[in-house]
Amino acid sequence: MTLDQLLHIDAEGYDWKALSMFDLKKYSPSIILFEHKHLQKQERKASVAFLQAQYYIFTLGGDSLCLRKDVPKNEDWRQLQGELANPA
Repeated sequence: MTLDQLLHIDAEGYDWKALSMFDLKKYSPSIILFEHKHLQKQERKASVAFLQAQYYIFTLGGDSLCLRKDVPKNEDWRQLQGELANPA
């Protein structure tokens, strides 16, 4: 994985504002990780709406892990999805 495949946002309540300025047509990282625990309910919904067409979205505590749906090894994302849904 290279740095251009990962977007990590931790902006203490400004995560949606930072994410919403990101051009997903120009840059589409394989993984996006952002903190949602400080977001208002409306901002959380907006972030999901912004990402859901292109990304699988997982809630991990106060963070959202987003995995791009069209990554060549889609089976890897599905395996990870199963592992996240059923932790050991």
